[in-house]
Amino acid sequence: MPQTARQIADDLRARITSGEFGAGARLPGEPALVQQYGVAKMTAGGALKLLIAEGIAYARPGSGTYVRDFQPIRRVANQLCRPTAEAPWPGSPTAWKQSSSA
Repeated sequence: MPQTARQIADDLRARITSGEFGAGARLPGEPALVQQYGVAKMTAGGALKLLIAEGIAYARPGSGTYVRDFQPIRRVANQLCRPTAEAPWPGSPTAWKQSSSA
């Protein structure tokens, strides 16, 4: 059954997440994806371009597409830059109290 570029990218992403393709590993090229998934060359190339656009992989012209070595940054909005009485901003009064000189 033919697959879309998004479905192939999802499959490759899952294989990267599972550790099948580690950091720096070369991903299957377009010809291998064409044969494995039974899709056109443009569809296979589109799947690799999706992973590149997401920052999961990078291309080396003439060499192939490789898994990027990175740790995702996870941010939680309610935990950003929140001084407390125990941990005020360094070198200044806390942001939540008025200074005593007011």
